[in-house]
Amino acid sequence: MKKYSLFIIACFVSINIFAENITSSATAKWQTSAFKDTSSTLVITPLSSLNFQYAEGSNSFSKEYGKFNITLMGLIGSTDFKLTSKVISDELVRFDDPSKLKVAIQWHGQELSKTQETVLISTGDGVHAGLTPLAQKEVYAGHGRDSAQADFGFSIKNAMNTTGQNTDFTQLKDGTWNGEVAVQFTATWAKP
Repeated sequence: MKKYSLFIIACFVSINIFAENITSSATAKWQTSAFKDTSSTLVITPLSSLNFQYAEGSNSFSKEYGKFNITLMGLIGSTDFKLTSKVISDELVRFDDPSKLKVAIQWHGQELSKTQETVLISTGDGVHAGLTPLAQKEVYAGHGRDSAQADFGFSIKNAMNTTGQNTDFTQLKDGTWNGEVAVQFTATWAKP
């Protein structure tokens, strides 16, 4: 009888051990602002935010696509139109340690740079990958406003540890890096 009593008590104890609830929560955040511009000759509107997630199995951060809208005003009499872009800022930082992540920005497989302009449209050279509607003469040399949408590819290029040296992602402490990734667009309408 004592053996059965001990067995029953052991069963109750083991059930109580496995019956504990485990609760976990996470917070989603959206970067939020509202802006309207319908009079500038060139307006670039980001249509999505970037949120890189670390994948432990591949030791990499997710690749993100940042869609944006380009609106331009036609300038009557223009003979050519050129639209270029370059990186203004590309680092994410932590507030609790000095480690950093560097973001790579790509346009049709070509990485954008801080020092050299990347050509998105050049009607004189026949370049208009993904932005064909804006490369039409009746658009850039017309009298209205037209828009097109495209996207850049974004990825975490590398990491710097707390001493500023390049490091493997596995060596970074868990946490969140924040920052602003900014691309400058420059439009040029050629006049005769």
